Amino acid sequence: MFWRTAIVQSSKSASQPEWSGWEDIKYTFIFGDSWTDTAFDPQGTQPNPGNPLGNPDFPGRNAANGTNWVGFLSTKYNESFLQTYNLAVSGATLDNSIVQGYPNPISVQVYQRFMSHYGDGHSPPWSASNSLFIMWAGIVDLVMMNGVHDPEALSHINGNLTIVYSRLLNTLYGAGARNFLLLNEPPLERTWQPAEKEKIKAKFASDVAIYNQRVKNAAFDLKKTFPDSNVFHLNTNDLFNQALDDAKAFPQTSGILNTTDPCPEYQSGTPTSDYYDPKCRIPVNQYFWLNGLHPTYPIHDVLAEHIAKLLKQGPNII
Repeated sequence: MFWRTAIVQSSKSASQPEWSGWEDIKYTFIFGDSWTDTAFDPQGTQPNPGNPLGNPDFPGRNAANGTNWVGFLSTKYNESFLQTYNLAVSGATLDNSIVQGYPNPISVQVYQRFMSHYGDGHSPPWSASNSLFIMWAGIVDLVMMNGVHDPEALSHINGNLTIVYSRLLNTLYGAGARNFLLLNEPPLERTWQPAEKEKIKAKFASDVAIYNQRVKNAAFDLKKTFPDSNVFHLNTNDLFNQALDDAKAFPQTSGILNTTDPCPEYQSGTPTSDYYDPKCRIPVNQYFWLNGLHPTYPIHDVLAEHIAKLLKQGPNII
């Protein structure tokens, strides 16, 4: 694990920009897990007019069975040509020294995938005012933590996650980032996996609530520590609950007929985003859940739309 407690001022951090608007953002750097990942390789083709995600071919390889929220944000709800550097990797926890996940946790995404390729002195020529840094971290941590019931152990894990989360934001600030968007966690208690296990559902609900409060606190702490930063916080949890309560709450999800469980024939992905298998009775895009943990693309569309709406309104952490 990498530990950095000092904020290193770079040439990019000299300016103290006001939020000039979503339309002025030209570069996004994104960190997360399989709900975000599009299989971008920093050493491959970079974002370009033909593919704003760079590589692989749009919409990338993702867990949405179609375009995920990163693709929608970059091509449907963008206000300019948006070069998206999606450094997310499936299976990522915040840091493997705290909660063990797969390789390339968020800490590695920041310190290696971002700093080594796009940090100070590297290309592209992003600046404090024309870039946005988005972090959606914690889903895998919460899944892995579901089996931890000892209050002292949970408190210790949550405390360390809070410290590392803030350190990662501080590192990005030190590299020149000034515009931040932090997403909280969806209602994991409503995923299909624990649907018939009330204790697991209750544990997810409790852990998610605690984690989400810490994400919100981190947003306020970031703004307090660095008054020249522009900080956005999106309540992903609320959006998902609205759609799960009533699929018709949003136009994009209005065609969904099943919000409770996936079809086994679809859970590994399908040839097309509207594929139909008679065993499933309805097409894959009429299921909210693709598999035990990942939602299909319609809710990703909703998420991207609300991110753009928030960015148009201006920072909501002041």
